[in-house]
This record gives sequence, structure tokens and C-alpha cells, in this order.
Amino acid sequence: MIKLIASDMDGTLLSRQDGLPADFFEVMEKLRAKGIHFLAASGRSYATLWQNFEPHSDWVDYICDNGACLVENGEVVQKNLMDRASVQKIIDVCTGLPGIRLVLCGVHGSYHAAKEPAYGDEISKYYVNEQLREDFASIDDDIYKVALLDLNGPEKNVIPALREAFGEELDASLTMLLSGSVWMDVMAAGITKGVGLRYFQQRWGIAPEETMAFGDYFNDAAMFDHAYYSFAMENAHPGLKQYARFIAESNEHNGVLKAIRQYALEE
Repeated sequence: MIKLIASDMDGTLLSRQDGLPADFFEVMEKLRAKGIHFLAASGRSYATLWQNFEPHSDWVDYICDNGACLVENGEVVQKNLMDRASVQKIIDVCTGLPGIRLVLCGVHGSYHAAKEPAYGDEISKYYVNEQLREDFASIDDDIYKVALLDLNGPEKNVIPALREAFGEELDASLTMLLSGSVWMDVMAAGITKGVGLRYFQQRWGIAPEETMAFGDYFNDAAMFDHAYYSFAMENAHPGLKQYARFIAESNEHNGVLKAIRQYALEE
């Protein structure tokens, strides 16, 4: 019996128009009636996710910023903050690289200096609590995540630069995850959506065999380790599909809700 469902947002639950499926809340009512938990598991920050699910945002619990912030019943139940020295080092490395803009995702806001439409418009898709800051040193906030927008492609540009700068200490101090074709997220070491999912499973006494998880990119792979019903979307990055047991129809064809109806609601 399914007791917990965790779904990524972009490229998974949301359409290209950034909207929830028309019958999402109808399905949510049925899940709630059966006592099935629903987790939105995203690289997006809490303020954005709350807005995404209005007017029933309190029906959902949240794995935010790829697991750096966990929210239950509208209350932050766990924070996993980045070391300030690591954040500053990332800023220093990326300042000298072409084509990159940073978003510092904090407790009280998401901070960036991208005024150009090519960058600013992309950032605004995902961060509703954005604040323009010319000087990152002026930010007085605890940071969950540094999101790197690299229009040249993170794999070719920013990842090699960070590996060179941090050297062998990188994997011990940070988690780097590709979250889209032009996005990479950096969190504290060991922080993933999978860790967030496991936290809620332990909190609610739910086993992997009672869990569904959906995703389309590499930052979703860690959830699949904790969900027997692991679904890569039909439109997922080809490299992700090897980690999933099942394939769901694409986000444009409401693949998440179709799988939920079949496996959790048995319709």
C-alpha cells in the first residue's frame, strides 16, 4: 500500500507553462482521504513552492532547496545550512567565469545580481522571493544553497572550475547536483532530496516499499534509493532512467497523476 508520494516539480509535475495539472487538487483530496502524504521535492525554495500550490499549500509538505530545508505542516522542521567560508569561495571562483550568475538561497530570501533579461528572467521562474544585490558581502542571511545559472552548460564551465579550486576537499565539504540543462545546485555535504525523503519516512514510519518518487533530472536520483516505486519521467534526462524502476508518461501528459491514480488510488 502506498503511504507517501514525493514528486519533483520542474519537468515532472509541472508543465512547460509552469502549471499544476488541472485535476491536481482533485487527486490530492483522494490522497488525503486515504491518509497518503504528498511531498513536493524540488530545488525551488520554500516561498516559491508555497506559491505553486496555492490555494491549498497547506495540503503539501516540502523538500526545498534539494533537501536543505524541510517543511511539515507549514513549519520548517530541519535546516541544513552551508558553511560561510564555502559560500564565499564559490562566489570568488564564479566571479571570474564568463556566462555565470549565482543565486544565494537563504532563510529570508534568494539573492542575485543578474539584471540582464537572459539571466534575470530565468531566475524569476524559480525564485519568487528574489532580491537584487550588487554586493554579496552585504547579505546578512543563512544560506541553504548556491544555485548556479550557467547558460554555457555547467558540465563544461563551472563544474571544472569548482573542482580545480576546491581540489580533493570538494566532495567532503559540498554536494554538487545538476538540476537542469543550465542549472547546477550546491549544498552542504551529504544534502540531497533523498536524505530529505528518508527524514520524512522515518518521521512518519513509512518504508521505501510504501513510497513513490518521481523525477526528471540528476538531483532526483537520490530519492529513487528510498522508493520502491521510483519513476523517471518519459521526458527525463536519458542518464536518469537507469536509476528508476518505472517510467511515467511525460510531464506534458500528466504522467505523475496517471501513475498515482494507477498505483496509489488503484483507479
